[in-house]
Amino acid sequence: LQHAHEMTLIRERFASSRLLEAGYAVLDDCIPAEPAAAIAAALSRLRGSGQLRKHRFGFKPPDSAAPRILTKPHIFEAELEDAPVQAAAPDLVSALGQLELPQAAACSFPELQLDPDGVTVKLQCNEGHGGCFPLHFDNAGPPSRRRLSILCYFNEEWREGDGGELELSPWLGQRVVLPPAHRRVVLFLSDRVLHRVLPSAARRFCLTIWCDGAGSNEASDLRIRIPPGASAGSVVAGMGPAQRVLVACPPTLPVPFLDRSWTFPKARTRSSA
Repeated sequence: LQHAHEMTLIRERFASSRLLEAGYAVLDDCIPAEPAAAIAAALSRLRGSGQLRKHRFGFKPPDSAAPRILTKPHIFEAELEDAPVQAAAPDLVSALGQLELPQAAACSFPELQLDPDGVTVKLQCNEGHGGCFPLHFDNAGPPSRRRLSILCYFNEEWREGDGGELELSPWLGQRVVLPPAHRRVVLFLSDRVLHRVLPSAARRFCLTIWCDGAGSNEASDLRIRIPPGASAGSVVAGMGPAQRVLVACPPTLPVPFLDRSWTFPKARTRSSA
């Protein structure tokens, strides 16, 4: 009965959040204390036994050159589905499964059309020494289908000055700096919210759940399509608000991401009466 009550509370907190309006939501003390303690202990055990590998990332040079694979210092990770993790930490697998966070998200945000089969869980340890991540989107474009990022923090001993805060930069909004507080859950739209991790001076554990969904990276989101012979006015009229902001300043702007070269006319200014 207690487990069912805790799961109901999580779903209620997801559903009552302002994720869809603000692009993100912060839910403090969202993970119940008992599973949080079990997950924290399992993450520490996995790091101590060497089951978390160094974080690697790649850059794709232009043309057909092979991508450059680099290692990020002080960051160690694994995916929940990795066989060594499944074997070494069945308690973590069980505790996380019982939380049903992807299911709570799917029920709370039907607008995102989340795919129950498109869930990835990343376990992470930041060892400090300045370990960080630069500004990025979790979904930077095709072929990614990520719609929602769910970050869960397990740092009972975190104190002010330890660093490792999550910084969110919502579109046209104020930046938000969030300490990696124990049992905190942060939700944000994977393809809409720019974010980074500030340098950490202490060990920091978290896990990220990425939920895929339909409608991610649609052509209408990625390109402004210009039919042959279309006027600039008709193109601007068909844009979304954010696209109109981008092309309005400066007044004349060659836009390289259009289907073909285009220069927008000088924007009209409203005369003062």
